[in-house]
Amino acid sequence: MNNHYYNRYLKLLEHSRNNPPNEGERHHIVPKCIGGTDEEENIILLGYREHYIAHYLLAKAYPDHQNLWYAFKMMKRVCEGKSVLYESARKYITRLLKGDKERAKKISAALTGKIFTEEHCDNIKASKIGEKNPMYNKNHKDSTLEKMRENGLRGRKMYHHIETGKNIYLKEEEEVPDDYQEGAGTSYREKQKIRKYSMKWFHDPETKEQMRLGHDELPPKGYIKGRIPLPKTECCGKMWDPGNLKKHRNKTQCQKKPINIG
Repeated sequence: MNNHYYNRYLKLLEHSRNNPPNEGERHHIVPKCIGGTDEEENIILLGYREHYIAHYLLAKAYPDHQNLWYAFKMMKRVCEGKSVLYESARKYITRLLKGDKERAKKISAALTGKIFTEEHCDNIKASKIGEKNPMYNKNHKDSTLEKMRENGLRGRKMYHHIETGKNIYLKEEEEVPDDYQEGAGTSYREKQKIRKYSMKWFHDPETKEQMRLGHDELPPKGYIKGRIPLPKTECCGKMWDPGNLKKHRNKTQCQKKPINIG
């Protein structure tokens, strides 16, 4: 077991207990595949993004347990590896099916245990590229743009709670709640400061494991400073890492066909 990721997993659960989400997904604290049960003591409500991160930390904490990796990869397919996209997708599905429990049960029964092949996922991606994309060469209606501007953050100010540090965004004509002040809360600024200046990446060249540590933490033996260097591939006279190579090859000026980089 990797104690570093397991401790991060426990801290995530503790944070969720102290700050329960308004909506989310039920999560087994001890996964059923390693002996967990369906009892309420083993269930916790996690926000959609936290649920995704929890499964990632579990898979990293137990790297040899294939069932945990399988569960995480099934979630990863929904969002291309981005927890924010997973949260958005799950919220959309939840609101779409809200109030239609029979439809939700049918969809759940149809998808339970179903495994999508890599070829199936590639076909879905290919069906949305270029002219096949429903929004290709189209613009949003003025009414749609107006709604996007109305619901966006533009023209809003940030306020924070003087005790909890929770941030909210309000328009000029909206009334500021009690105990809120203009600007970002201390907790928000501290989190940004810690993330930007205090945390450093370290990796093990042999095992290919990497982790972020605080300025007062010492890396394990064999770890060196920095992230794992990504392999680069030559294309059109330049060297590209995997993420940028995928974007480059999906462009029309690239001489090669679009590829799928896992």
